[in-house]
Amino acid sequence: FREAGLLCGLTQHEGGPCGVLAAVQAFVIRQLILDADGDHSAPLTCTREQAGAALVSALATIIWNARVGRLASVVVCRRAELPPLREAADELLKTECNSLDAVLAAVQS
Repeated sequence: FREAGLLCGLTQHEGGPCGVLAAVQAFVIRQLILDADGDHSAPLTCTREQAGAALVSALATIIWNARVGRLASVVVCRRAELPPLREAADELLKTECNSLDAVLAAVQS
């Protein structure tokens, strides 16, 4: 996508999860267009900050839509990098969210 001038394009490295990235990329583009009141050129002209905000919003939307029941679970690591498995339990924070806004807040934390 970046070769086509799309500044918000996600990059896949070394045979990574292309199906997941494609779905997330579609939600990012959708969010940029929605934020720009339907301007379909928004993904081509967005800033780095707008692309980042669209990514966070897209991830929150995906998590909310994938929930089972009334609550969505968001798990975030308190460290910048995920620690070794033996230490991870103390560094992970799980939040049960009852709305898209709550998911967005949890993802942003």
